[in-house]
Amino acid sequence: MRRLQFKTLVILISLTFYQVGLCLEEVGSDKIGLNNTARSDAEVFEVKYKVRARGFRVGELETRIERDGDHFKVETHTVASRMVSLFVSGMLQDECEFRLLEDGSIEPISYATKRTGKNGYEKAVEYDLSSKSIVYQDDSNYGFPSEYLLDNCNFYIAVALSQGVGLIAQPFKVLDASEHRSRGFNIESIEQQEIKTAFGRLPTIKVTMNRTDSDRRRSIFWLSTKYPLSPLKVRDERNGKVTTLTLVKFTSR
Repeated sequence: MRRLQFKTLVILISLTFYQVGLCLEEVGSDKIGLNNTARSDAEVFEVKYKVRARGFRVGELETRIERDGDHFKVETHTVASRMVSLFVSGMLQDECEFRLLEDGSIEPISYATKRTGKNGYEKAVEYDLSSKSIVYQDDSNYGFPSEYLLDNCNFYIAVALSQGVGLIAQPFKVLDASEHRSRGFNIESIEQQEIKTAFGRLPTIKVTMNRTDSDRRRSIFWLSTKYPLSPLKVRDERNGKVTTLTLVKFTSR
């Protein structure tokens, strides 16, 4: 346990994305779909995951998503819980903005990440679409990769919206602003699977992804059209170590 690092909590974050029994409000007919980009009234979604690593409950990830038509603003907060908080202090925060295009892909606008406490940092990037450049806070510039580009903040939402098809079905990149690098992914398989969730047993689309830079890293997403902005479950496998995020709350207003 003493070796558990804060980074264990955020292996795939953003989202991306949370305790059984919490209040749930159905999104209903206004839930976001790939073809539903013309709305202009603002909506707010709040999402919560519980995080487990090495068999222990280690933290929580909360996400707030604001949607106004095709424009999205996302804020995520990840904190350690229970005994882990005795060894790990601080919080990891991500913020990003992006547009949802007609084909269901994401066009990034900005991305910022911040860690408080010991060894804290604060990084930010802007996406210059006209020149296809990623502009970092220190004014360094990097060109867009040839692959579809996501970042740690919008990654989970992009996967959930895509259901494993479209641009994300091809090899793609995920930007990490804190380390000036991007990680490559490709989809290994897509299959139907029913799983037990905080909201009952639900049919899901199970999407398995591999890291292209390591044959010992894999990410598995369980997706549901009932919750199109958030995977129901995410499992990250790194060198034999497993971290899981499980959706426990999804509300809208």
